Amino acid sequence: MNLFSKFQRQKSKVITTALSGDQVKEIFDTSGFSDVTMTATNVLNIWPYVSNIPHTDYAGYSLTKDEDVKTVQRTSENTFDLVHVMTDVKNAFLVVVVDLKNDKVHGHFILDLNKEYGISKIN
Repeated sequence: MNLFSKFQRQKSKVITTALSGDQVKEIFDTSGFSDVTMTATNVLNIWPYVSNIPHTDYAGYSLTKDEDVKTVQRTSENTFDLVHVMTDVKNAFLVVVVDLKNDKVHGHFILDLNKEYGISKIN
């Protein structure tokens, strides 16, 4: 057995969790959010998690080629950061939820503000 194959077996797979509607509602059932896009420190690297999300979880959306983060919103209780990753549709995001207490990714969901507010999709 060579060193590379040994490493491959020991490499752990990132487990992803698509959050249900009820789980998302619990996160949004907070007294408010603050924009910490420019001020957040000790930021967790979400990209290994994002790269392991099954394409079926994207609900037909695709990430922008640059994997741009639009904004990071923090719950008023300082329990979660919601990292809004841009998709190919304006106002639609892959939201990666970071558990601040446990310093890990809690899960993800698609947030389409066009659908939420009855706006026609604009690419």
